[in-house]
Amino acid sequence: TIYTSKISPNRTLTERTDHIRTVCKKHGNPNFHSFNLYYFPSAQATWAPVFKAGSTTWKRFFCDLERRIDSANISEDCNLRELTRFQLFDPTGRHSSRNRTFKTEPEDSPRFTTVRHPLARLVSHYRNSIKPHEVVAQWGIWVRDAIVESRITEIVSRTEKLRLLNEAEKYLRIKNKRSAEDSLTLPEDNPILNPPYATFAELVGYIIRKERNGKNADGHWQPASQWLDICQNEFDYIMKLEDVTQELPYLLSQLNLTDYLGLHRTKANSSGKDSATKSNIEKCLSQLSFAQQVEINDFYKLDYEAFE
Repeated sequence: TIYTSKISPNRTLTERTDHIRTVCKKHGNPNFHSFNLYYFPSAQATWAPVFKAGSTTWKRFFCDLERRIDSANISEDCNLRELTRFQLFDPTGRHSSRNRTFKTEPEDSPRFTTVRHPLARLVSHYRNSIKPHEVVAQWGIWVRDAIVESRITEIVSRTEKLRLLNEAEKYLRIKNKRSAEDSLTLPEDNPILNPPYATFAELVGYIIRKERNGKNADGHWQPASQWLDICQNEFDYIMKLEDVTQELPYLLSQLNLTDYLGLHRTKANSSGKDSATKSNIEKCLSQLSFAQQVEINDFYKLDYEAFE
C-alpha cells in the first residue's frame, strides 16, 4: 500500500511525529549514527534529504535561497556537495527536547524532511539506473557487482571473467557516447551485457547481500528511518511525497517561507515521481522471488512502521 492521508496537514504532521516517537520508544530509540542534516541560515531551518523523495527539488530550492545571500560561493548549478558547508557534523549531546543537538544549529531551528514509500523510492532509483549514461555512472558503485554476482558462475575462470568485464565496459562506454539512433552490436555471448543493465531482482539481491554483510549505506535505497536517524535527530515536520500538494503549503507557513511557495514549485523535479507509478512498481516487484520479496520488505520494516 502506498501510504497517503486526507486529514488536515496540521493534524497529519503532528500525528506523524507523535507516532514516530512512539515507534522509537518501542524500539529503544535506536542510534544509526547518521548525520545527514543541513542547517540553512537563509531559512533558519534544518533539512535532511531523502534521495528519491523530492531531495532534488529541495536542493535546488535551498541553493537558490542561499545564492541570494552569498552569490559568490553558491554557483548557478550548485549540487548537494556544494551545500556540504551547511551540513551538521558537530553533535553536542542531548538537549531537553531532542536526543541530538549540534553546535552550529540554533536550538529552536525547526527540522524537517520528506519521506516516501520505500518501494517507490527503490523503483524510482532503479528505473533511473537503467539509462545508458547512469549504467556507466553507477557501474563501479553497484551495477557491476550486482550483475557479476548474479550472472557469472564460479566455474568461469578469472581470465574469462576479466575478458567479459573488459568487453562489457568497452561496449557501455561506446554506447554512452553515441546517440540513441546510432546502432551498436551487442555481444550476444556476454552474459554481463544481456541485458546491458542490472535487473530489478539483481539490485534487490545486491541490497540483501550488502545488508547481510553490514555494508548497506547507500542513501538511494537505505531505509529513510536509518538515513534520517529519526530516533536521534528528532524532526518537527516529516512530509510524505505522496501528500506533498496538501502538506507543503502548511510546512512553508510554519517555516515562515510562504512567500517562497512559487519558488519551490519552479524548482520541482517530477522525473523520479513519474518513474515510480503503481504499474511500474508492480512490474518490478513481479520480477522478485518470494524470498526476495520477504527480505526486501523486512529490510524496510522500520520505515513501514514509522511512516505508516
